[in-house]
Amino acid sequence: MSTTYHCFSTDIGLALVGFSPAGVCFLQFGHSSAHLVRQLQKHCLAEELAEASTHGAICLSRLESAIHAAVRGSYGGLDTISIAPSGSDFQRTVWGYLRSIPPGEVRSYSEVAHALDMPRSTRAVARACGANSIALLIPCHRVIRGDGSLGGFRWGVETKRRLLAAERNARVQTKPGATRAITSR
Repeated sequence: MSTTYHCFSTDIGLALVGFSPAGVCFLQFGHSSAHLVRQLQKHCLAEELAEASTHGAICLSRLESAIHAAVRGSYGGLDTISIAPSGSDFQRTVWGYLRSIPPGEVRSYSEVAHALDMPRSTRAVARACGANSIALLIPCHRVIRGDGSLGGFRWGVETKRRLLAAERNARVQTKPGATRAITSR
């Protein structure tokens, strides 16, 4: 199977999205496109990789716009994007649950394990979050430690804090009756 990729800049760094006919299989952030392509190669192993051509520009534009919006806290466009995660059945179960956590909300690793009726699997849940190769579309940044601290995140705790804050702000601004403060000079 062939994987196509596209690299572009976002507010939290360079993004590389990899997709196959089945859907997005890779979304990571970094500082170098060469490094991100190497990460994609490791993830896809023997698959053929090809940079996206301009003939799919409309699809790429929609995907890029949805990812930009998600980085800014608005997830409306992501729910229409097909994903094709590769992982164990357990990992896919965890990732499916993570996609059900509303933007701006968090769950602890233990809460995720309990919700999956696997209360003794807290560490396995944490490992599944760490193995997630599709950032934002599988929102592992919404999982925190049981003590309420943010815990680790592949792109740094500050990026995790920023993503959660953006989601909370977007949620507040879209609630009925919510108003933005207007200051005058």
